[in-house]
Amino acid sequence: MQKKIAIVVGVFFIGILNIFWLAYDGDVQNIPIVLHRVQKVSQVHIALGKEENSIQVMWTLKEDGKDCWIDMDGKKISNYQKDILEYLGNTGKPYKRFLYSSLLNSLEPATIYSYKISCIVSNITISSQKFSFRSPPSQNSTITAISFADFQTNYYPDPKDKYSKTKKANILPHLYQISKSLDNYDIILHAGDIAYDLWSYNGLMADHFMESIEHLSSRFPYMTVPGSHESFTNFTHYKKLFQPQNSLGLFYSFNLGYAHFIMLDSESFVGRLHTEEMIENHMKFLKEDLETNIQPWTIVISHRPIYCNPNPLCKVCTTACTQYSSILSGYLEDLLFQYNATLWISGNVHLYERSMPVYKNEIMQFGINKFENPPAPIYIVNGVAGNFDTEDDLSSVGDEKMPWNVVASESLGYGKLVVHNKTHLEWIQYAIGKTQQDSPDMIETARTRIIDEFFIIKTDN
Repeated sequence: MQKKIAIVVGVFFIGILNIFWLAYDGDVQNIPIVLHRVQKVSQVHIALGKEENSIQVMWTLKEDGKDCWIDMDGKKISNYQKDILEYLGNTGKPYKRFLYSSLLNSLEPATIYSYKISCIVSNITISSQKFSFRSPPSQNSTITAISFADFQTNYYPDPKDKYSKTKKANILPHLYQISKSLDNYDIILHAGDIAYDLWSYNGLMADHFMESIEHLSSRFPYMTVPGSHESFTNFTHYKKLFQPQNSLGLFYSFNLGYAHFIMLDSESFVGRLHTEEMIENHMKFLKEDLETNIQPWTIVISHRPIYCNPNPLCKVCTTACTQYSSILSGYLEDLLFQYNATLWISGNVHLYERSMPVYKNEIMQFGINKFENPPAPIYIVNGVAGNFDTEDDLSSVGDEKMPWNVVASESLGYGKLVVHNKTHLEWIQYAIGKTQQDSPDMIETARTRIIDEFFIIKTDN
């Protein structure tokens, strides 16, 4: 009798622990091994598919799922592809996850769909929560994007690590607010340096980051380019997590509304692993893409900038705004000018900076908040989402800013891009707090304010 009671108590205790783990969002290395086996569908994120009116849904399991499907508004979708992400993390311990993707085709434009992901793992059906997204709008529609770069979500599982000594602020609390309505944005543009870093703590940093942004990435297409921090595993984690089968690649382009987006892999040109072959492939793609583009607005997303202020107190600027920017300019700037690109949006430098229309360091049109038929691109650096490395400093720049520079700020924040129609485009930069050194608690309750806004008007379309 006592043995039976002990078994019942033991089963009950394990059940309580399993419930705890389902709600737990921490370091699995510090959790009893019995909890490691509890499974959940996690890291749900969506992206635009290759085909028009398509969405790619992606998710992660810690153990192999024998069968998965998506329930979307009463329809069961069982077509999916599976991959395994496996490598040694930064401390030499193995990381292994099972990655799944399903392509949803022939969606009605600008229509809200609800979906839930289910998988069978160890003969048990597990499911995600119910999510919703709005399908891509029709071609002749206003689109709104949120744009940022250099973004982490404050996960500190190792108290001995130098990064864990001070909790750092980021824009995550504000992303929660703006993602509550599907009417706010059509797409997310993340210009590299993701999680700081995907492979840190043997991949647990990536797990935490993706689960932290799930409220955003499950609702809006989360479009990315690789940054310098994604190269530490030769882009393995990045490629499999964000660019699985049937997707777009490390560099790609897509149309949305009146805009043509070119997602460049700047690491192919100046990254520590770049090769001549990578440069040639990228240039071939870019030339062909620009030649065939017929959209009125061309917007380039890249991690590394072409234009930013050289600054001796800015850790990254010593090379980013001199050596690397010159290399990128040499390969790309003539093409951008020739094909009348509109914007270049980047990160890498942990500041916000914005130029006037500029070509070869020459201002092509003077202005502050309004530009009409600009003959050259406007360049934006927006690496202020809250990084896990170091903040960059404007104090040594002062009045020595480059002549083409309009705004420079240290404030934490993000950008909003609105392509209203074929004649009007708008950019708004929101700042939170005074600097990136503000306390996370203060940032969480701070109000956003506009520190930069400009319009581009085209009358020659």
